[in-house]
Amino acid sequence: MRKCTKPYNIPGTDITLDPGVKVVIPTKSFHHDPRYWEDPELFRPDRFHPDNVATINKNVYLPFGDGPRNCIGERLGIMQFLAGLAALLSQFSVAPGKTTVRNPPLDPTVFLVQSVLGGLPLMLVPRKKNL
Repeated sequence: MRKCTKPYNIPGTDITLDPGVKVVIPTKSFHHDPRYWEDPELFRPDRFHPDNVATINKNVYLPFGDGPRNCIGERLGIMQFLAGLAALLSQFSVAPGKTTVRNPPLDPTVFLVQSVLGGLPLMLVPRKKNL
């Protein structure tokens, strides 16, 4: 959230923001905008492959914010996520649940984190031990 410090006209409109008005920039709208992402609603981890990173607009992909007020826990969060995921995937494979749908509906009222309406049922399938 930011606070407007001087009158600002939104380009292409007749709307002016007055000083003191709080402004929220919804990063989720950037992350799902077809102007910046091909097929933004599809789960495509290859977008972030090292060969493709140069094509990502650094002002649009903001999972932890940007600038002096970005998330202080970004590095810790990424390390914890990767450690937890590695521990889980070393023991289990992930598969769709019996009631998993292909394109689950997202909750439009959730602001900061993408949330699937009703959750996302998945199954953890134990991996076979190689002895």
